[in-house]
Amino acid sequence: AMSEKVVLYRQDDEKWADDKLGNSTYSMAGSGCLVCCIASAISYAENMITPGELNKLFSENGVYDTEGNIQWGQIPEMDEFEVEVFSSPSNEIIEKCLADGKYPIVRVRIKGLGNFHYVLIVGTEEGKYVCMDPLEDALTTLSDYGNRVYAIRCVWKESV
Repeated sequence: AMSEKVVLYRQDDEKWADDKLGNSTYSMAGSGCLVCCIASAISYAENMITPGELNKLFSENGVYDTEGNIQWGQIPEMDEFEVEVFSSPSNEIIEKCLADGKYPIVRVRIKGLGNFHYVLIVGTEEGKYVCMDPLEDALTTLSDYGNRVYAIRCVWKESV
């Protein structure tokens, strides 16, 4: 079953909650949803890495700008990591990522209208997209965010 393979990571986990994103003033607890989604996507493909380890790797490799934003072009500069940034979101892109064994990281709004947030789509169940949300202890569905996606990214590790 899909849910058994998903590694649920919380951005506010005490193991890394206070870690800064690169040299920025932003911490994992407040701004680490993207790092947790990437760590979960990579761990889902059985290359276990915690958000804390991934944040350290990103910090050491200049992946963050001074505001703690991920510079997508820097990720493939690290060995084994690949990234795909899609210019506009669509269900077709989500479906293709899933069919290719990649897990789309999607930008949503909390409760469909709040702040921007990132969740990881890990599959479909009963016609709904199932998500790993770094602020939740259980899987959610895209409908929890108003079924509205503002951006899609995929990050994966090439097996060597």
